[in-house]
Amino acid sequence: MIRFTPRTFEPGQEKAFRANDRARAFWQGQPAGYRRTATFWVTSARREETRARRLATLIEDSEQGRRVAPLTRPSERTGRSTGSAPSGSWQDGQ
Repeated sequence: MIRFTPRTFEPGQEKAFRANDRARAFWQGQPAGYRRTATFWVTSARREETRARRLATLIEDSEQGRRVAPLTRPSERTGRSTGSAPSGSWQDGQ
């Protein structure tokens, strides 16, 4: 049986995040599922350099009021709607 252990930021990572008020405010306003996934994305990296780079990306994106790209749906990244097919496609009957 495989058990999932919830991950948390290390004290130094937490301190870096808390030092940025705008990033922290955005972070706290996000759903718990996103916060868990983003925390895992940062802490699951094998190399310290990768964890540091991901944390910096998370803080920067949070400061800008956006979610990190690897955890964002493609339609949210491009601003396109996924609800309809492009014109001229088989769904238009053409």
